[in-house]
Formats: sequence, structure tokens, C-alpha cells
Amino acid sequence: MSLSNKKWPGISIPEEDRDLINRISQQDGVLNGADTKDILMIAASLATKADAPEIVPATSRSIDTISPGNLSGYNEYRQYIALIYYRTAGKGDLNAMSDPKVMINNFVDYARRGLQMLKTSYLESPDGSEKMEEMFIEHLSGVNR
Repeated sequence: MSLSNKKWPGISIPEEDRDLINRISQQDGVLNGADTKDILMIAASLATKADAPEIVPATSRSIDTISPGNLSGYNEYRQYIALIYYRTAGKGDLNAMSDPKVMINNFVDYARRGLQMLKTSYLESPDGSEKMEEMFIEHLSGVNR
């Protein structure tokens, strides 16, 4: 059975992270109005690129963010989750990419790491929007500073 035919679970994040996503999307700047799916993808991408350290496990309850029904409609989102896994826990091995639940848990872990990066460099910084634009440019150019 191919990975795309397997049942993908929904995505749940801690309540504190959902609140952080709401703050990010309401902040004036480049991420103003971004939806949860986009912010999670951006956060996971930034954390992967920066090889962000693990963070303290959440203590708040988990909230369903993207249901399995919605996730099945987001083929590009599933591909993105698989790519994050491939570059991190999968260690570049396509054969390791057999369990969607494991890949989603890995994605959520990296998204949470990235949310902490966004909190520090975007929300809590007086020039957060400018820093975010710089992070995007560095990320897209493949250059680490």
C-alpha cells in the first residue's frame, strides 16, 4: 500500500500552541491573517532549517487542528509533512517513511519548535516583521547566517 493510500490521522496541537498561532496571525506584519495550516508549515520549515533544539513538552490539552477529513484533501500538506520527516527523523531514507502517524508526530514536534522561534523573533521583537522577512529570504536562498 502506498503512503498516499494510507489513512492519515488528523493533527492535534497543544492549546498553548494554538493560542500562539492566533497571536502570530493577528500580529501586524508578514504573517498577519495567515491560517493555522500555513503557520504550522512555516514554523516546521524554519525549525528544520535551523535544526532547532527540542522544546519542553506541552502541559496543556491537545486540540484537533486539522481533521483527518481535511488532511486528506490537502495532498500538498501531506507531502510537506513527509518532506519534514524525510529531512529530520527519516534521515533521508525513503524506506523510513511508512507510517503517517509517526510523520505527523514529527511534523508537530518541528512545528512546535518553529512556533517558539516565531514567538521570539516575530512576536517578542520590536522589529519582528523585518526579522521574519530576513528569515524567509535566508530560508529560500539556502544561506545560513
